Amino acid sequence: MGRVGRTLALAWAVIAIAGLGCSGPKAAPQDAAPQDAGAMDTAAPSDAFTAAMIPAGGHSCRITNTGNAIWTQGWETVCTVTAADNPPLTAAQKQAADAACTFYLGAMVVADCPPRENVIAFCPVGAAAGGAGTKTWDLIYKSSVTPDVEALAMGAGRGCPYTYDLNGREIPKYRCMGSAAALVNGVMKTFNVNVNCGYKSDGTRSRYTFNGDTISSDRLGLLVLKTGALVTLDTTDPFGATAAFYLGADGGGGFANSQMRITATTFLDRGAGLVATFTLGTSDTAQGGAPATVTDGMIDIRVGPAP
Repeated sequence: MGRVGRTLALAWAVIAIAGLGCSGPKAAPQDAAPQDAGAMDTAAPSDAFTAAMIPAGGHSCRITNTGNAIWTQGWETVCTVTAADNPPLTAAQKQAADAACTFYLGAMVVADCPPRENVIAFCPVGAAAGGAGTKTWDLIYKSSVTPDVEALAMGAGRGCPYTYDLNGREIPKYRCMGSAAALVNGVMKTFNVNVNCGYKSDGTRSRYTFNGDTISSDRLGLLVLKTGALVTLDTTDPFGATAAFYLGADGGGGFANSQMRITATTFLDRGAGLVATFTLGTSDTAQGGAPATVTDGMIDIRVGPAP
């Protein structure tokens, strides 16, 4: 992939996972029955594992985002609960959970999580923080960017691969629909393969993210920001993700802020639609890549339930 690819892939990994979150294979809420992932229905079957069944006590680790990280990652407060299969936690299990808590920026061990009436969702952590004989859950708290479970479906929230509402129903991830196209070194290319996009808002700022490939695996990434009535390519990501990039066999890299332009004809709230034209200019070759010129671009996407 080369230095350009590694650098941009690392920056965009932050956007793709939207936080450090849960990892590993899918973990069922507990011994819950299979859930219907095709609806936002909050009515749970009688044998579902619900948020109310996550035990208090045990070990609690509160993780708090600050500043721009809140809305770009899509969450403000998460509290990780670790409990022993046979309570209480042993000294070794507690020590392991303490160590896991220090891994996260803004994290601290607390006597108990914040009041649970402010929790909107939870996710089971694939690798329990306390090690063998323990279970761990992330409690996701309501905030400006996570006012409801729909915000989680659109891409907000911790980076858990599987998230559940309070009643134990899996919250299905909304699908990215649409594509982008642009002239690259004078050749029209369509980015409609492996399309990944999301939408987040804190009520003041809103942002669509887009990442898509051509059939020949050329890749385009865009961060489209709206502040008030102004739509721009977002050059202010707190984790250093570039506002736009192109990577292909014909060159690529990031682009100078002074070259990039975008004009949105449609920018709808809650993922309902982005339609815009853009030009990125000629890519920066400082990281060793061949230059690529991207012009006459068009993007038309939305984030919503699968049809």
